[in-house]
Amino acid sequence: MESQLTLITLTLVIATIFGVALSRFRISPIPAYLIAGLLGKSFGLDYSSDLFNFLSTLAINLVSFNVGISLDIRELKNILSKATIIAITEYIVGFTIISIISLIIGLPFYDTFILTIISVTTSTTITYKLIQNKIDDKQSGLILAVLSLEDVITFIALGVILSSNSNIVEIIPTSLASLGLGYLVSRTIINRSINTSEESVIISSIASVLSFSLLGQIFDIPSTLANFLLGLGASYALKDTKKVSRILSPLIDFSLIFFFFSAGSYLNLSLSSLYVLVPISLIMTLVKYLSFSTSYWLTGSNFLVAFRSGIYMTSLSELGIIVALNAFQQGIITSLVYNLSAFLVMMSSTITSITVPRERRIIGLISKTYEKLRIDRIDGALQRITRVVKLNRNTTSNFILRFILIGLITIFSASYLLIFLVSFARFFIYIAPLISVLVPFLLALLVIEETRRLSNLGQKRINEIILWIIYVFITINFEIFIVRIISELNYYVIYLGILVSIIVIVIMYQRLNTFIKELDKSL
Repeated sequence: MESQLTLITLTLVIATIFGVALSRFRISPIPAYLIAGLLGKSFGLDYSSDLFNFLSTLAINLVSFNVGISLDIRELKNILSKATIIAITEYIVGFTIISIISLIIGLPFYDTFILTIISVTTSTTITYKLIQNKIDDKQSGLILAVLSLEDVITFIALGVILSSNSNIVEIIPTSLASLGLGYLVSRTIINRSINTSEESVIISSIASVLSFSLLGQIFDIPSTLANFLLGLGASYALKDTKKVSRILSPLIDFSLIFFFFSAGSYLNLSLSSLYVLVPISLIMTLVKYLSFSTSYWLTGSNFLVAFRSGIYMTSLSELGIIVALNAFQQGIITSLVYNLSAFLVMMSSTITSITVPRERRIIGLISKTYEKLRIDRIDGALQRITRVVKLNRNTTSNFILRFILIGLITIFSASYLLIFLVSFARFFIYIAPLISVLVPFLLALLVIEETRRLSNLGQKRINEIILWIIYVFITINFEIFIVRIISELNYYVIYLGILVSIIVIVIMYQRLNTFIKELDKSL
């Protein structure tokens, strides 16, 4: 026991030295913790001990609780629709780019999914510090709202990963029950401790988090999801959520150090692997920059403002390592992808520390490109579209979100149906070419039907452009998925399947069109 305590002390000293060195360059200390954890493993530190398991579990669940408590819908309601569109578009753009890269280098779907989650989720702590006194309050509020939604999407993804063996029918009612209990517990226990002392807030919060971890085991849902729902319930029940989050922040940071030590022990880095990890990390950081900046710009912001804001959003979140480690422990991703995920988080904070001080120089280069490629024309068109959209903000936002939801449900339903049929009988792989044409065709009919019902001509044209852009991104991702399925088929079989699907569409056009109209009316 004493030798283990000595090794923990040595690892903490190493982490401190590396952390101080990185802080001089304004780089996040997370790389220092991961490297110290890797060195601790070589020293013989036992990461499977009860101490490490408790602190790592406490860290993840406290982070889950903090993400939930930070999502105050009442404060975000005025900008929630725009922030939601930015966040969803950001994920669609990021997933599209990473899917194309994954298809080229041969990565499976789950690796692509995890890399997308990691590459899009921004570090809230680092970004908040960077944007202070550099971006106006209106932009800052929108960026922080997007950060909150990114964290929520990440924890939903983590919940999906950890509940892969659970029944979704059981998860939904138990999640709703956890949300209700979270509100009740926060109102009766944590809320009363706010006016007493900070120690009472810490004790009551830890007790609630650990209780909900046990509740997750009883309900058979991931403890991270249970504590996220506890935090979400607390965001409605507590009088001062920011005070609770501020008090818990040092404890979360402390426990996360031990989690990152443990995460670092899983790394398998070598000099030769750096030749692969460094360029891929640079590409992934660029993907993050482009996906956020483009999404922000497409919602009507000025091009240069959007791409300037993107510079502050390139530091990827430590939550990505939590997701990657859990996925690796579950056997969902390979060690290569885990190494890439951890290295990507380390690399992105380094890149941000280099780019932010050189912000003006970077914006100068972007400005020259802006003028040379005459992007000002597109920028002006988007500004005009935004002015019209603002007159119908609620209608347009709901309209777009509705189509995104229907589109995602359609492609996921078709994808999972195809996977199920192929797993049942290999023969069903031959219907993949038919589905690859039929699903995009149905979505195209839906775009036409959705815009046809609009009476305002200006609004109709604007929404039509937006929907077709969304349609292209959704369809590209769906077709990439289909290509993965049919890659083993003969080209003649694929061409024949596409030809048959076109004939079927021509013959059944009226029925398909009627089906879409009835579907649109019922939704």
